[in-house]
Amino acid sequence: MSVGRAETRAEGFFVMRLIVFLALWLVPLIGFSADVRVVGSDLLGADFGTVLEVFSKRENLRLTTAFAGSRAGLDELKAGKADVALVAFAPDEKKPEGSFVALPLAYRIAVVVVPEHIELTQISFKALDGAFGVGGAAGFSLWRDLGAGGAAAPLTVTTHVLAGKGDELSVDLFARTALRVPKLKSSVLRYHDFATLKARLSAEEGGLAVLPYVPPVGGGLRALLVARGEGEPAFGPSAENIHTGDYPLRLPVYVVYRSESAARLRSLLTFLWSDEVAGSLAKNPALMPVPLSGRPQVR
Repeated sequence: MSVGRAETRAEGFFVMRLIVFLALWLVPLIGFSADVRVVGSDLLGADFGTVLEVFSKRENLRLTTAFAGSRAGLDELKAGKADVALVAFAPDEKKPEGSFVALPLAYRIAVVVVPEHIELTQISFKALDGAFGVGGAAGFSLWRDLGAGGAAAPLTVTTHVLAGKGDELSVDLFARTALRVPKLKSSVLRYHDFATLKARLSAEEGGLAVLPYVPPVGGGLRALLVARGEGEPAFGPSAENIHTGDYPLRLPVYVVYRSESAARLRSLLTFLWSDEVAGSLAKNPALMPVPLSGRPQVR
């Protein structure tokens, strides 16, 4: 074999090795994957799926989704049939350990409100249990029993929940978090639309209500600060308080993935905690995206 041919073959071999090396090095950096599957909870709404689709086309990423529920999604992830799972864990439920990473993306919440003419700004779990729960203590039937002053103090407290399509989750979250026995009294009135509920609360005796979102400013309703125990600090449903867990009536939706897949999924994971996704989630008043200060740095 001539020296020229040997050099040519050596150069060709070197070029091939260089191409393979660059491919292996660049793929994790750009976050490319032949196929990426995102599964799990549908609590983030239909718009979330649309945003993912737009992202996948923009990034030339072959992305498939299946939002059939948290449990099904987590099972797929554990079985190696999915790359990312969106999971809503119950407050007492353990998150997966070992090689799994679980980071919050958004929150569903329950908000306790009163009309603005009721002189009350905060409430405890004990008072909520007494007013709403079948197993609650007696002695919380009047506004003064809840700590309210003014003209409404001697009036009877009526209780209400917004329980239309898509709102039942907040009712269940409220019952399981604030009540000793997670069941509402039969006297609690249910409404399928916000306008009817708001009109009912505008009466002189007002009312105590549970909503799936923070009421708009200037709309005639006030969100109450909530304390877990008597004498404990009470916190309102701000984005920071919800994220830290100081505000207790919340249900996080987590992004769960395997730590060894982080490099391959970097572009997708970075996108999930982007302003674009947060803005899309915030269009749904029942969703609270993780605040900017709480967004993780994906590595």
